[in-house]
Amino acid sequence: GKRNAGNELKITLADATRKDLGIAYHPNSSAGIHSSQGTCRMCIKKEISTMNTLDQSSETVYIVLVNFNNASDTLECISSIQNIAYRKVHILIVDNGSIDHSFQYFCESLNLTSLTEFEGLQVGTGLLQHNESNNWISATAIASEENLGFTGGNNLAIRFALLQRDCKFIWLLNNDTVVDKDSLTSLVS
Repeated sequence: GKRNAGNELKITLADATRKDLGIAYHPNSSAGIHSSQGTCRMCIKKEISTMNTLDQSSETVYIVLVNFNNASDTLECISSIQNIAYRKVHILIVDNGSIDHSFQYFCESLNLTSLTEFEGLQVGTGLLQHNESNNWISATAIASEENLGFTGGNNLAIRFALLQRDCKFIWLLNNDTVVDKDSLTSLVS
């Protein structure tokens, strides 16, 4: 079988069985083939087991927080994210048309100094210290000009995340969540 970029197992007819020869391809055998009337269950089990074992060093999780006039809760949530055991995360905040200057507060508090645009909206990006390691956590804040609602804010963040080449998973959180240290490790595994 072959894996695509999303690490999904794709088994083609040629991989699974060669009916014209009455054999199935067997990547674990020294000869490369063995007699069978279909797929080798041992190979499929091994493929699925390998697929479920993720290498944390390469699987970036984008953590989405939608904020509306509640920067203090959002910053408390971010503080808890900085303490999680899982290391490869990118915090993505959508400020959903706040009138309390939350976006500017995020940029100042989190030192989001690299300012760009996404879909015509202002974006601030920077790095935060991961408290459990010497690694850094990427953080991005997007300033929506209007309140898109919870779903609209999440959709904006998801569109942004899917354009990033390192995005493997997206975790949607309420901005008033305090994250347990091992919660993301459990979810990814």
